[in-house]
Amino acid sequence: MTERILGIDLGISSLGWAVVEHDAEHEENNSIVGCGVRLFTAAQTPKDHKSLNEARRNARGIRRVIKRRRVRMNQIKKLCIDHRLLQKNDFDLDNGMFNSPANRTDVWQLRHDALYRLLSGNELARVMIHIAKHRGYKFIGDNETDEESGKVKTAGKALKATFEAAGCLSIGEWLWRERQHNGKKRNRNVYDPKQKKKIPDYELSIPRDFLENEMKVIFDKQQKLGSTLATNELLSAWKVIALYVRPMQSIENMVGKCTFFPHEKRAPKSAPTAEKFVALGKFFATVVVDHEGKERKIIELKTVNELMHFVITKATIDYKQLRDFLGLKNDFSTIFKGLSYKSKKSETTEWKNVIKETETKPWISLKGHATFKKVLGDEGFNHFIANNDLADKIATVLTYYKDEGQKKEELAKLSLDPHFIETLYPITFTDFNNLSLKAMRIISSIMSDGYQRYDEAVHYAMDNGLLPKITQEKAIFLPPLKATDIAILNPTVIRAFAQFRKIANALVKKYGTFDKVHFELAREVNTQADINAMKEGQLKNEKERDATKRWMAENFPLIPPTRKNILKKRLFDQQGEFCPYTNEKILVESLFDEGYCEIDHILPRSRSGDDSQANKVLCMTQANQEKTNRTPYEWFGHDALRWEHFEARMNTHSNLAKMGKGKVSRLLKKNFDDNSQNEFLSRNLNDTRYMSKAIKSYCERYWKLAHDDDKLRIQVRSGKLTSELRYRWIEGYMKDRNIHTHHALDAIVIAFATQSMVQKLSHYYKAKETRHEKAKPIFNPPMEHFRHAVEEALTLERTETIITKDGREIPFNRLLISRPPRASVTGAAHKETIQRPSDYKGRGVSVNSGKGMCDNGDMPRVDVFTKRGKYYLVPIYVVDFAKKALPNITAYGEELAEDAQFLFSLYKDEIISISTKATANKPAKEVKGFFMQLIGPSILLNTIDNGAKEFFINTKINGKYTCQLNVLNALKVKKYTIDPLGYYHEVRGEKRLGTIPQETQKRKR
Repeated sequence: MTERILGIDLGISSLGWAVVEHDAEHEENNSIVGCGVRLFTAAQTPKDHKSLNEARRNARGIRRVIKRRRVRMNQIKKLCIDHRLLQKNDFDLDNGMFNSPANRTDVWQLRHDALYRLLSGNELARVMIHIAKHRGYKFIGDNETDEESGKVKTAGKALKATFEAAGCLSIGEWLWRERQHNGKKRNRNVYDPKQKKKIPDYELSIPRDFLENEMKVIFDKQQKLGSTLATNELLSAWKVIALYVRPMQSIENMVGKCTFFPHEKRAPKSAPTAEKFVALGKFFATVVVDHEGKERKIIELKTVNELMHFVITKATIDYKQLRDFLGLKNDFSTIFKGLSYKSKKSETTEWKNVIKETETKPWISLKGHATFKKVLGDEGFNHFIANNDLADKIATVLTYYKDEGQKKEELAKLSLDPHFIETLYPITFTDFNNLSLKAMRIISSIMSDGYQRYDEAVHYAMDNGLLPKITQEKAIFLPPLKATDIAILNPTVIRAFAQFRKIANALVKKYGTFDKVHFELAREVNTQADINAMKEGQLKNEKERDATKRWMAENFPLIPPTRKNILKKRLFDQQGEFCPYTNEKILVESLFDEGYCEIDHILPRSRSGDDSQANKVLCMTQANQEKTNRTPYEWFGHDALRWEHFEARMNTHSNLAKMGKGKVSRLLKKNFDDNSQNEFLSRNLNDTRYMSKAIKSYCERYWKLAHDDDKLRIQVRSGKLTSELRYRWIEGYMKDRNIHTHHALDAIVIAFATQSMVQKLSHYYKAKETRHEKAKPIFNPPMEHFRHAVEEALTLERTETIITKDGREIPFNRLLISRPPRASVTGAAHKETIQRPSDYKGRGVSVNSGKGMCDNGDMPRVDVFTKRGKYYLVPIYVVDFAKKALPNITAYGEELAEDAQFLFSLYKDEIISISTKATANKPAKEVKGFFMQLIGPSILLNTIDNGAKEFFINTKINGKYTCQLNVLNALKVKKYTIDPLGYYHEVRGEKRLGTIPQETQKRKR
């Protein structure tokens, strides 16, 4: 029987699709019906691969900071007036500071002098305003764990040690004494000639408590000097205004809804009911196997209540502790199913030692129970846990709210004893489950009473009306994501979903419903060797972490065993106690000292997306600060001798053995260009693995295929299988990831990768691992002359004929590759740098009521006009859409003639073709490609498939092959529209859209 199968190769910025017909019994019926590629921009900034909303969010945050600072400063000034330090006429018309003489004392000197002489009211006010305006750093919540904050904290501690060693009472006194001549009193970005850009400087990172202490010292000194103005009342009022920190917002409104009860919020993971629910699932899932292979669940050995009392005794319980509790013998007669009992020791190693090594792996961790028991004590905890409903409410408050005041207020609403509130409010929990507490109580009760698994308990609850039945009507066309109950917040995944839906629905319209759908969305581990290697690596990491914790407890008992400190010690051992960059010995006694050594990303994380341990080294702090956002080669590769010594040191056998080939290759990597960055980013993004689960669930729940057993017909294929089949079916094929057609080729292979192929490959790997079979199985191509069929299917441009119902043949032009045009009017209105109008030369944007000029921001559109056979381009910037009328200034800087005829507007990624005349030096040519951008009066095109084509050269713009053409004297400029499947036709006429005010006025009419 012939089946129509859809193959999909989905990534974060591309989608390859293929429709094939497959007959398992008759190969001659197999065929490639169609294929194509859809390219789209990932929901990330092209330069640093961050969220598209981040720049806007940061700008909005800066505006809020400026607004709040303005309010704060006005309150401080009013405070100074109310306490008679100043008068209203001391301020200028803009309510600024001050109308005092230009030769007044430097405010930094006033902060120094305040400790030794009496200040006037005007001078004291200036000090108060100056410190309130630059009030230093204060870390709240999770902000103190990021990399930059760590550098700020380290610099702050070093700064404190410096000014205290100098005998200064305050940071202000030290800055004036030490820096009054060179003028550097704040952190400023410093220009790095090697990187040719400014980089952050953290030397003068001043924590807010330094400044709070300075104000206290100043007021104490002023009072001793006889000041009647520097009162404690004024200082207290100043602190309330100047040092105020907005409380962190509750996350209650961000919590998702329950899978079964849409009106109930998801349960906090640390709530007692939630932890008991998770524990129950663990009880029913944990199985022991005896020497005869007989399996028993642990609930057959102990009751649920006994197990529950046991798991709340400690924060984390490992398998060895569980073994002791269950009373199992400490030998190989009984093991836990799912654990890999291995040892790197010799075969004569006793099994009790193997068990001891293997079963140190955590079995269950109930963080909430452990935390409450620690702070409340045994008696208090027993009283607390007895009222389960109240305990859940308390855990919910401690998860929703981060601000101390809010937590106290919400806990008081539960009628708790004030002493009890003081004990509980410092606790903070995070994370939520997918179910509500209501659903968990129902399911837990059934599981406890009937010893049923989760799925059995859910079916029982639905059949008996305890849980609502989830029914979903499927359709042949996929619904928008927002119309489903699938909650996805990741913008990268949302965009990929939207493009997949467009392609899927377009294919259904053209080919009808499919028999099967095959996806490849992530490189999944699928051989037992891979699985064992992964487990072994995880076990090794766990053992090393545990060993490090024990070492720290013995040698540094006062240093907390945080993840960062553990990693420091592991890297310290791995590197042989030396800094890889400077070859300086790292002293173990200073290993955990702030500011001594730091963890560095070899390939900068912002550019590679690689946060793995293979991309981390422990280095001296000074080296890390000098390296900044560069690779080692970018940092000192220009120094031939230093680089030669570095290479020799890294390439030693002992170093390769300790650090690993992957880490050494990162340290010695030279060509970390745009292509390398994109490769690392795509490799390290978790989006595709997250996508593989979400999109499979989306299709199973909402997409109606040609058969009733839809769920079984939507399958995910591993990248390993696709790669193996591609290699076998197209011998000698070398995949070029720069050429976009490879996505369609992968989709063809994925479509033909049937379940029998999966089983065949799995059988081979299993046999290979047991050494029963060495020769690889034969994978015959799906059809005769498969390579030729693939090459024909991957033809970039073609003409397809559609026969209508009345027998007419209609030709359609089609490209294998399509892109959606980027027609939205978004982006920056102007550049950030503001220049004086008198110094500015160019066509920019006036800002600050004409006091400054900035270069234009983004150019979302180019309008194309023609007159007497010549073409004129008019760039339209974001700022132009807010004006009363569109500009008519061409790319040459000339005003467009009134009788010029408008042809169409060009947006990024639209298809255009340009025909040019032959000249004495250049032949006539016709070039078709995707519109990239306007460079002066010329258009920059990208090739359709990004391959090396005539007239296109690699311009090193993100590795793209481009062609730049001046269209003023072009013979013809054409624009085309293209649908998701690649069918395109020429645009023969468009109306010119106006500005936002113009279009609004039209709609009103």
